[in-house]
Amino acid sequence: MLTSQVKIAEQINRRLRNYSDEVDFDEREIILAVHQSLATLVRNRYFMSKADETGEVDGSLYYTIHSNEVQKDSNTGEYYIQTPSSAISLPFGIDIQKVGNPKGNSYIEVPRGFNDMYRDMEASMLGGNIGFYRNGSRLVFTNMDYSNKPEFVSVTMLLPFGNLDEEDEISLPVDMIDEIVEIVFSKFANTSQFPADEINDSNDN
Repeated sequence: MLTSQVKIAEQINRRLRNYSDEVDFDEREIILAVHQSLATLVRNRYFMSKADETGEVDGSLYYTIHSNEVQKDSNTGEYYIQTPSSAISLPFGIDIQKVGNPKGNSYIEVPRGFNDMYRDMEASMLGGNIGFYRNGSRLVFTNMDYSNKPEFVSVTMLLPFGNLDEEDEISLPVDMIDEIVEIVFSKFANTSQFPADEINDSNDN
């Protein structure tokens, strides 16, 4: 289902106001709570998916950013992009699913220091493909030169919240949206000391 962090926050805000016209809820705090809850749920569902029989991760948890501009390091001559940032705490590297040309050609992930390890060896050519590795906040490319360098590179990764605006549309399972609404609503309802029966009887989605 297509939604956004703002739309989810608006849904929660409407639900809260149905129970209290006297409490003034801070919309920015609600959006922040949505952001934090969404990051936690995506992280948890990632590990739950990896633990099931298929080991496959729900594709709806991934998002593709196409506007990653390729730059050239003036010292090393290597081409790179800045790694899209994520608010999800995951072991290094597993948040990225795919890197490649926006036209659809995927790049091959290689170990850091690949160029030095395989210099002047046939393996360094990767069969004519472009490779990439992480170096700090960068994704550095191998076998990329002026002749095959795209202007932008696409990166598909677990919802990169640091690169998404609050109003950007994202595709989420309906049950995940419902869970976020329940978590954030309960948080604000409890801190606002709503009557318990009003909180528990809420079915407004």
